Amino acid sequence: MQAAKDECRNIPHACAEACRTVRDNCVDDAMDELEICLSPCTTELSKARIDCRSLYSGNETALDHCIDIAQLTAFACRDECRESIRVASALKQCGKAFRTCLKGCLN
Repeated sequence: MQAAKDECRNIPHACAEACRTVRDNCVDDAMDELEICLSPCTTELSKARIDCRSLYSGNETALDHCIDIAQLTAFACRDECRESIRVASALKQCGKAFRTCLKGCLN
């Protein structure tokens, strides 16, 4: 399918594939960076849930409150990661570089 798409665009398939590889690596790098940042958020939430269950096993209201606080903390952590990594911006840059690369294939 990609070869047919490239042919329709009059882009040499090998060049387009090279551009796709660069784009895929760019996307992978952005997502890897996000995953590295998110990992401690997930770990801390799991630990906090265990701690909450240990501390408040007989008190449903207190347990729910404790887990709610842990979830809010994890949300803030994940939100901070997304803002600091700027995934959307990084992915836009990957797309922009891909389009520029494809245009270079036409020369």
